[in-house]
This record gives sequence, C-alpha cells and structure tokens, in this order.
Amino acid sequence: MKKLITMVALVAAMYGAVSAQMSVTPKIGVNITNMSVEDVETSSTTGFKIGAEFNKNLGSIVTGLELAYAQKGATTSISFFGLTSDMTATTNYIEINPVIGYDVKVAGLSIIPRLKPSLGILLGGSYEGTLFGAEIEATDIPDGQMETIDFGLDFGVDVVIIEKIAIGIGYNLGFLETSALTDEEAAAAMDEDVIVFSGTNSAIGITVGYKIGL
Repeated sequence: MKKLITMVALVAAMYGAVSAQMSVTPKIGVNITNMSVEDVETSSTTGFKIGAEFNKNLGSIVTGLELAYAQKGATTSISFFGLTSDMTATTNYIEINPVIGYDVKVAGLSIIPRLKPSLGILLGGSYEGTLFGAEIEATDIPDGQMETIDFGLDFGVDVVIIEKIAIGIGYNLGFLETSALTDEEAAAAMDEDVIVFSGTNSAIGITVGYKIGL
C-alpha cells in the first residue's frame, strides 16, 4: 500500500511537471511570399507576420496553437507586343495554425523541427504597379474575387536560445486556389480592366519571439 501511494505521488508529480511546461511566445517577422500561377511569370514580395504561439510540452513532444496576422502576395510580369505589365498583389490573412514538434536539446539549445497545418482567413488585399505602361495606384481587390479561406502546410524549425529567445524559419505551401472566379468570370473582369490574381500561395517565414512560461 505504501509503495502504491508512493508510485501515485511520483506519477502525479511527473504529470504536474509536464503540465507546468506551458508557454506563450509573442513573435514578429517577415514573409517572403510568392504565388504559383499557371503560364504567368511571378516573383516574390516581402510582407510581415505578427502573432503569438501557445505551447504545451509533453516531455520532448511540443504541441500548441499559433495565431497570427500574415501578409502574402506576389508580383506578376506579363509582356505583350513590347509592353510590360508588372503588378504586385498584397493579401492579408489571419492564420490559425495547430503546432506539433519535437524538442531536441543540443549544446544548451532547443532545436524544434515542427509541422503546422495552416488555416488562413482572408481579411482583404490590394494591388498596384504598371499595366502596359499605365501606372496603377494601390487599389483594393474587389470583394468576392478571392477565396476567403486558404489552407496549407507549414514545416520548419525553431531554435530557442537561453530558453527564451525563439528564432524560427519555415516554408508554407498553400494547397487552395486563391481566386474565387471561374475562367469566364475572370475573363469578363479583365475585359473591364479589373486585375485578377489567381494561383496558390507559398511563403518563407522568418520570425523572432520571446518565450514566456505560464
């Protein structure tokens, strides 16, 4: 009986220690983003990302949830009879990303390879640039032109220094088409000189955060 009580006490103590390994990490960084667009040349743009990640360590297993505001987009380049069109789109998302990772201790560092299914909720966006020689000032992307939900997969690694400073790098690969328009609707919109952005998002994210124990 005494041994049983001792074992229960040890298990309870271990569980309490594991349960206490909870943290929140406010973070800020940059997104180097692009779009995969069929038959159109694109190049990357740079936006920012700000948010927080809530984590609970179960031994070496890291679980959690990231909430963030993230900018994405791309620059498209089209040439037609010697005239060039360069348009840059910037889109704004709220991201809700579950986190799963594994904490490896190396020389006083925590190196955490991690995977994040990424759900993005579109807040809006804009575009600007030149359209075959004509300057286009920053213009809001019309409501209904882009899908309000984006889904992808973010995989990367976080390095935690002195148990507080978290530096992360990851690649976010989007799976869903960003345009909500059919081919016919897109063609009609372009006939009315409305710029249409269609493709799948991708981003390289670099963040710095400060880990706060809870």
